[in-house]
Amino acid sequence: MVEKVIRSYILPKRGPKYVEKISAEEGEHLLKKFIGILDFIIRHYLSVKGKSRIESASELYNLLNNIVTVIKWNLYYDSIPDILPTPAFLITYLIRHPQLDPCSFSTLSALHDEVVLNLVLNESTEYSNFRNDMLEILRYPADTRPAANSSSLILHMLTTSAIASSIFINSNNVKSAEGQYELTMLRLLSLFHDIGKFKMKMWREHEEISANILMEIFSKYVDGDAKKIVDKVADTLKSAGKSDSKILRIFRRADRIASGIDRISDYFLEALSPNIKSELLKYVKQYKDQYGSKDFKSIYNDWRFWNLVGPDDISKFSENFAVNVSKISSENPLLKLSRRETLDKNILIARFDIRKIQRYIRVNDLKSMCGGSRIIDYLCFVALPAMLINKLDLPAECILYFGGGNVTAIIPNSRMLEEFDSKCVRLEEEFDVSIIHGESKLYGLLSMINYEIDMNLSREKASSINCGSIEPNISYICDFCYRTPAVEKIPVETETHYVCKSCKNKYRIGYAFHFKYRVEQLSKTVNPKLRWDKRFSKRVLEYIAGVNYESLDKIAKYPNIALIRFDANLASQLMASCISISDAVERSVRIDYSVKKAIHSFLNYLKNNYSEDYCRLVLGIMYMGGDDGFIIAPSYLAIPLALHLAREFYLEMGCKATLSIGIAVAKPKHPLIQLYEASGHLLNNYSKTSSRNDVLTIHKNTGTLSWNFCGSLSFYVADGGVMSSLALDSITENLTVKGLSLMGKLKDGGTSAYSIADKSKSNSIFKLLNLIFEGCNVDKFNFNDMVDKLVTSVNEIRNNREDELHEEMHKLRNYAMKLMTCSLFSDDTISIKIIYTARQIGRKIEGSKYYQEIIKNLLDPTEMVFPLHDLIYLIKILDGGFKF
Repeated sequence: MVEKVIRSYILPKRGPKYVEKISAEEGEHLLKKFIGILDFIIRHYLSVKGKSRIESASELYNLLNNIVTVIKWNLYYDSIPDILPTPAFLITYLIRHPQLDPCSFSTLSALHDEVVLNLVLNESTEYSNFRNDMLEILRYPADTRPAANSSSLILHMLTTSAIASSIFINSNNVKSAEGQYELTMLRLLSLFHDIGKFKMKMWREHEEISANILMEIFSKYVDGDAKKIVDKVADTLKSAGKSDSKILRIFRRADRIASGIDRISDYFLEALSPNIKSELLKYVKQYKDQYGSKDFKSIYNDWRFWNLVGPDDISKFSENFAVNVSKISSENPLLKLSRRETLDKNILIARFDIRKIQRYIRVNDLKSMCGGSRIIDYLCFVALPAMLINKLDLPAECILYFGGGNVTAIIPNSRMLEEFDSKCVRLEEEFDVSIIHGESKLYGLLSMINYEIDMNLSREKASSINCGSIEPNISYICDFCYRTPAVEKIPVETETHYVCKSCKNKYRIGYAFHFKYRVEQLSKTVNPKLRWDKRFSKRVLEYIAGVNYESLDKIAKYPNIALIRFDANLASQLMASCISISDAVERSVRIDYSVKKAIHSFLNYLKNNYSEDYCRLVLGIMYMGGDDGFIIAPSYLAIPLALHLAREFYLEMGCKATLSIGIAVAKPKHPLIQLYEASGHLLNNYSKTSSRNDVLTIHKNTGTLSWNFCGSLSFYVADGGVMSSLALDSITENLTVKGLSLMGKLKDGGTSAYSIADKSKSNSIFKLLNLIFEGCNVDKFNFNDMVDKLVTSVNEIRNNREDELHEEMHKLRNYAMKLMTCSLFSDDTISIKIIYTARQIGRKIEGSKYYQEIIKNLLDPTEMVFPLHDLIYLIKILDGGFKF
């Protein structure tokens, strides 16, 4: 009797934690939650359809699609809780309304109608109540043996159904009534065949337990053919070892394939460290002495062997395996393997990739920028999957995972890919995007599948270079993208703009859900005074920057806005190095979860304590993708938000992944596109480039909590004029050459930026912050404290009252300015600044303590670096741009 099971994680959980033990009581608790979730989904589906029972095979088939999409797509978090639902949730709306064409822009527009948005928001809020429960349920393993226990039970059943369905589609007419009946039966069997394993004390009788649970879930909601299917599946599970049928043969084959590709037990020995392998082989010898000689595969499959090993050593072997295969480098033993045994000659794994996303999003209009981001998410999470499910009749579980503007799916055969290509032409034309795909045969190792897909995608990209065509109508170029001839004029607030078709569509979607929609939602729930009118529409950026709503007509002080852009470091390598399908799905979900959970906790704190700043940030969240995003925020919130994002992402990703962040700060009237590009330049050319070695070290090492590096950050403030990448490079190069900044070009051609790391590290951002917030360091960083101090300070200054933190930053800035500008005749080197500082400290004047703290925290005498300029700019950001 099994009393506990061991679960291992290839991407460690927060801690970091590679293994955990799940008790029998917890297994029962998770099963109860799962049954409750399924019951809710079925009841809600029937309510939407206006039915009391599912009667036909086709209705049961559609219900299974609905169950899969709600469970799987619901794992991806809302961009803004209670305000803006994730685009992923729109998939269930399309599944329930198959008459809607996912390739049509009018469908996307209808889905962003205010009435539909509110309807979907309400549903999303209902389903979000069990999102965390599903994440907990996914922890439960499909097996308890080392290596095999890295597979999630739920994900294994989904993968089994995807493969079984693909095998069936290749040899049967699924358009016929009989074909649909059998496919529905096969899917139901595959999707629930192991659910009885949640009752771990009866693990070996799990087929019969699964049959009973299946009846418990479905029997009260089915009638007619649907009831016959449920009854037959239950009978099949109860007699699985005794009976034989076409459906059962396909299921068994799919179960073996799914187990092989997902549980990766065939590679267990190859991935163990030598010392751990020696310990395991001692148990193998004991087994052989007791039960006779067998090969290791037979021993691995014998439960008597694992009873001999015991749970503590199973846990040890599981952890060692997970640690070794979690490395994202050539040191990972499974990434070195090159085994090309094809598991099924017809089935393919395909990845559909949306090209040139950043170019698509980059437009000179805030709403259109947001609309472009939303369209990309819609294509990735909704349109492409809906095409496969609704138009090509692919079961929903065949959509494996999403990430980085692409969708990975199990495809029954190459004919379906050809059919997809023909249907995709309209989608590309309608949304002005390019979608390519790469495919791979179904190998036993996901790393081999990813390698072949990436090679095919690279070839596709190289062969599909589009030189464009000569456009006869070149009289006026689009005001938003500056690339395509304008075809239509649209009113934007008080002005008229000439735009291309693509930008018009982006603007329509951005307008539907952005400022006006969000203000209406905020006025209902947070601040009844907020109204979207002409006055507010002209001053919305000033409001986001920090001007009180009541003061928008009489702005005395223009505060600063900060445009924050962030991106996960080497996220494509992180996904390409996945070892199994469970691993890939969990990484995809975890990346999305880690980013959005951090944003949600920050928003919740503001909502509970500083409601107006909460409204500002809600309006300023432009885009929140899986591993990237950009936000417009009051500059005084930018630093605590950035640090919280990076720190939480690092921890939630098991200390195996990090974020890079770029922050560009200016007055609200600064041209938006230049600010967007400047923050992107800081992100890509400074933060990401300079941190590459640290990122590679984290990827190849064991997930271990270390505050030596958990992200990178660069920032700049536009004091006057327009910020551009050329201006940034010129100014920062001059400052880094003089040793006054740690952000910019270096003499050797490289770049530098700040690390979000322990303040003992020479380029830690906390060296600067510790001058303002005493005792501030990465290990005990609490954004609540910093936000409290900054918001309180800003509120005092808004009301023309003195504030202690503001005064301290004022003094610190002035003394740093004196140091930065001091020189002896024409000599303004750091040596002169050090001498001047020492002299001022020795004089024991009022500023002595400031000079002492500045030199203690900032000076690096070995490198002769004294980043005074960075301290001054950091204070300008934290101050919010309100006048001293």
